[in-house]
Amino acid sequence: MDTQALNDNARAYADSASRVMSLGRREDSPFARNLVLSTLSELFRWEYRGTPWASGELISIGPWGISGGAREYGYLEIGHVGLAGIVADGSSDLPTATLEGDYHTSRIFTVATSIYYSTQDIRASREQGFFDIASEKVAAAREAHDRLINDLIVNGDASLGLSGVLTIPGLSVVATTGDWATTATAAQIVADFGLAWSAIFDETDAIENPDAAVFPAAVWTRLTTLINSTSSDITVLDFLKRSYPGISLWTYDPSLPSDTAVVYSRDKNRLRVVMPLSLQPLPLVQDGLQFRMAFESRFGGVMSPKPKSRALLTGI
Repeated sequence: MDTQALNDNARAYADSASRVMSLGRREDSPFARNLVLSTLSELFRWEYRGTPWASGELISIGPWGISGGAREYGYLEIGHVGLAGIVADGSSDLPTATLEGDYHTSRIFTVATSIYYSTQDIRASREQGFFDIASEKVAAAREAHDRLINDLIVNGDASLGLSGVLTIPGLSVVATTGDWATTATAAQIVADFGLAWSAIFDETDAIENPDAAVFPAAVWTRLTTLINSTSSDITVLDFLKRSYPGISLWTYDPSLPSDTAVVYSRDKNRLRVVMPLSLQPLPLVQDGLQFRMAFESRFGGVMSPKPKSRALLTGI
């Protein structure tokens, strides 16, 4: 076959291949359409960071007898003070015992979110058959609400006068001697933790005894992998658990600041969240072809009658 014939055949083959490839890309090709429209019968959900404070895993939450219609709440603290002593018979100048107390007030705020969907959204979700649009959006509203509540429980909101676990006045703050997540030695970590525990137990004459320790995620990783000493086969976390058996909850929380851990008592008389109204849906409202639903709760912040029952480890 001469050169011209080879070139002609090559061009003819290229043209044929091009037409085949174009057919595979055409939107009306049954093969291409199936590739585009074929969907797995599984629904893959996005996953989000947990909200262990808002769920009540790490702290007690409740209305505590406070009405959802209240704009403020208050609580009274009372204590016994005074002296007794040995006196002379018939003495009238006696030592005195009496009472001291304080009254605290805090505002209660409305936390709200909403969802909406159209009649077409309902039809489309039914056609797909993967999920119910209304139920899924209600779950999204709950997720949004709990993320905010979780952050408020941890950090409070100073602009609104709301205190959080890390921001209530009067708690003990212990600065660490090294970066626990990277460079601190096992000995440094154990010593730093001992200072936090002592700030609660020793400085309150053993009245307060913490039962929980929560760490940032990166610190938790190192605590569970760093060997306590060259002569030991246990991790730093294992050693701390053995040394402080009164602490029954050891865990991590990614929502904590990366440089802060908290050691505290979960006793509701020492630390609690005031929530007079849990998340409630309002009636569904239809506006033309659209449905709307609002949700609200009432939140009064974190209440801590015994702030010395808690210590923060900072700079970890």
